[in-house]
Amino acid sequence: MRERELSVDDRLLISKPTSPEGAAVPAEVKEADDQGIMLLLQAGSPGLKPGALALLRAEGEETEVGWAAVDSVRTEDEGVLIRLSPPQWEESGETRARRSALRSYVVASFVDPAWPADPKRTIGMTVNISISGVRIRTRGPIPVGALAHLSIYLTDDAPVIALARVMRIVEGEQGQEGGYDVGLAFIRFLQGYRELLAAVTEDDERLDDVPDEAEPASNPSDAV
Repeated sequence: MRERELSVDDRLLISKPTSPEGAAVPAEVKEADDQGIMLLLQAGSPGLKPGALALLRAEGEETEVGWAAVDSVRTEDEGVLIRLSPPQWEESGETRARRSALRSYVVASFVDPAWPADPKRTIGMTVNISISGVRIRTRGPIPVGALAHLSIYLTDDAPVIALARVMRIVEGEQGQEGGYDVGLAFIRFLQGYRELLAAVTEDDERLDDVPDEAEPASNPSDAV
């Protein structure tokens, strides 16, 4: 990942990472500094909220994609203003955010869609992680589609705290070490996005041969 210099009046396209192709909304850069960028959206909003992850593309350019966290959203007479953290850019063929084999302790509280009044809690370890999703090995299964509150301890200080949705349980991973491999897509960061970005960016081991946890299972055999 790398930073890219943006200037006032640059035109971008912004969307949720999980939005279908063609759902991106045009945006104009109104401010750009070391703390991030401010975008003006005059054609509506892609439904992003503070803490959510945004996917960016330069208008008319297909060579790079950018990732940034939403700091604030407000509606003005001229349109919707969205403040983003400094975007990190990758080649467009790398539309799956960089995943790293960082091993960290995780506490997951989740709600089973079949039993919404009965929240549960499990603990585990990360198998790989990116700024868009994480694979964790847990003691017990978490149902596909469940919403989870994750506390990920990259360090012994403050954890990364995020809301996420279970996208897959990887078949055949319940073996030697016990437990389940669960893939989750981040929905919203409550704390620690910049710390996660720094950890993923600094890690030397990029994983390109594993599924993107922010995407649903491609066929029924990929999820149980």
